[in-house]
Amino acid sequence: MDSDKDKKLIKSPYYSLEKLSEDSSLVKRGLRDLNVWPKIEDIFNKLKEKYQAGLIDECVELCLEVLATDSNHFFTLCYYGRCLYQKGEYEKSIEYLTRCLNEESGYFFLWQFRGDSYWKLSDYQNALNDYLKAIELDPSNGASYDNAAMCFFNIGEYGKAHEYIDQTILMENESDMPMIRKAQFFEYQKKTVEALEQYKKTLAVFPTSEYANKKVLELSESFVGEKLENYNHDGLTDHELRLKAVGVNFAIFTISDMITKDLQKVVKELNSLKQEDINKVFFIVSYVTLFQAQKYFWENYIQNEGNAKIFEKYLFQMFEKTAGVNPNSHIKDLVDYVQKGEPSREVQYIGSKICRELNKEGAILMMEIVTVYSTFLLHGFFESMKKAWELPNKTLEEMLEKLNN
Repeated sequence: MDSDKDKKLIKSPYYSLEKLSEDSSLVKRGLRDLNVWPKIEDIFNKLKEKYQAGLIDECVELCLEVLATDSNHFFTLCYYGRCLYQKGEYEKSIEYLTRCLNEESGYFFLWQFRGDSYWKLSDYQNALNDYLKAIELDPSNGASYDNAAMCFFNIGEYGKAHEYIDQTILMENESDMPMIRKAQFFEYQKKTVEALEQYKKTLAVFPTSEYANKKVLELSESFVGEKLENYNHDGLTDHELRLKAVGVNFAIFTISDMITKDLQKVVKELNSLKQEDINKVFFIVSYVTLFQAQKYFWENYIQNEGNAKIFEKYLFQMFEKTAGVNPNSHIKDLVDYVQKGEPSREVQYIGSKICRELNKEGAILMMEIVTVYSTFLLHGFFESMKKAWELPNKTLEEMLEKLNN
């Protein structure tokens, strides 16, 4: 499992070189030679500023300047070892951090730093040893448990990996990362059901987690796809595709009505809308759901592009008959919005559009709307579409007749 270790959890205030340089017992060591100390102190203060600003190349130059005067200056060796890591010189980083640890082994983050370098070299066992030492020195830092969990996973000790990531989840409850990590463990183990459930748990705790939301949609669709892979939908006639569109259109407006009502209940700022504004919200919800339905059937049911276009044509026609508005320009607005950024904008669109139509502002309001809509997508949408597609032709004929009258 090759995760980006630079995105690990860093919560403890002690997990910093700044804290190290404030240690009074170590400061005394820097005063061994009172004649050179003023110069070193001045350079070292600059080094701390540059490091905090992320200017790693300048930090390296300052480190070398200090070490040219005092090759054993402990503070600088620690900074230099970490800077080498930032520059991708992992073996050299290990060399300097080992020098630091040989002199002072009581600082958990020095073990953590060296473990990071071992990780980058794919030396997971040595990385694990250092992370476990960091945990021994500071059991309160969740980052160490997170890193140890990934090491355990990479050396094949899956039970230990889950044990340590569960501990991380308990300790780091302000971040969705540990919960996502556990879901990723399940994915790598080919336990798709467990992975999906874990991503859903993540969304329950962190409803704005874009990654968890994306993975739930992806895995949910894959399950539906697996169920349908042996079912041939491309042998349908033109009239049968038209009937299928009738059933799906009915499902779209039924679901949209449920979502609109739920938005009014759950989202405080939408509690007391005028009927005119409720109609605006309902229409936005309905054409966004139309887009989701169209995409779903293209990807899962109709493999033949010609049949897919026929179905889309009829679906849009049925939508226009029901809503009294041609949806094409609105779907184009949604697509244009998504294409301006990350794929997650597909989910964000509905919140942004409703806020704009109602002349309301606020990121929180937008995310509340997105969360309600996403919940419907995750729980019941795909099954509702499947049921609509499988309605008997007799029922669909009756629905088409009512729609035409």
